[in-house]
Amino acid sequence: MAKCALQMLSVHIMHRIASPKVGVHRGVEGRIILALGRHRDGTKWDITKWVGGGIRYSSVLRAIKRLKKDEMIYVWNERKAKNQEAIKTYDLTAFGVAALMYMYSNLETSDERLEERFRGLFPEIFALWPSIKKVGAERIAQRRLRRSALRVLEFSSWVRPFPFLKSPHVRSPRLIEPPLASLATSAFLSIHDPNFKDNDDEEWIKAVRRSENLRDATILRLRKRAFVEIDQVNFALKDLGAPLLPNTDALLKSVTSQIAGASALRSQ
Repeated sequence: MAKCALQMLSVHIMHRIASPKVGVHRGVEGRIILALGRHRDGTKWDITKWVGGGIRYSSVLRAIKRLKKDEMIYVWNERKAKNQEAIKTYDLTAFGVAALMYMYSNLETSDERLEERFRGLFPEIFALWPSIKKVGAERIAQRRLRRSALRVLEFSSWVRPFPFLKSPHVRSPRLIEPPLASLATSAFLSIHDPNFKDNDDEEWIKAVRRSENLRDATILRLRKRAFVEIDQVNFALKDLGAPLLPNTDALLKSVTSQIAGASALRSQ
């Protein structure tokens, strides 16, 4: 019950900030998230300059306060000025990164600075971006990042206590934890997943078939997901004293080596 309520609250926050109906360039909070995504981190004065558009300093301060309360941003660094005033530098939390990715998925054009930020956070996904561009699937790939955003949002909502309290899983400085990055990649490469109803699968499958790198990455990720589920089934079968399914570790190593070998041959 608490988890359901927390997820509903998180989705409400995401909708308020990142919904295309609101307009990603109009809301002050959304503009702050975009600014921190493009510039990495900044003080309240930096952020005011970045958001531009005649937004007043006082409006930026109020928005920063709301974003901190919602754990979209956190104080990455704090130092004392010569007059002893505390100068705080803000950056995005994992929850804020999910909002940023969701907003990016709704933009009509690509954004190289945001892609550069995502490349450091989600290397498996953005290592595929050259292949995606090569087959002309950049726009659909951009839309599919919404899946990754929702998966990170869901996980970030689940791990943090209620009400909003400090959590290392959410307040991850600079890097997304490997489990979150892996969840994001699985969501991005998923096909026929009942959790997502964006009707992109058929168009995406056509793009994947046109790129061997995309195809290999998708097959490997789908098999990894299957092997995880088999491991979970084996855990239950063992408790029941029933025969186990085949050794998934050996299968995964075999599949991984085959795909890696094929990719190496193509790159020669």
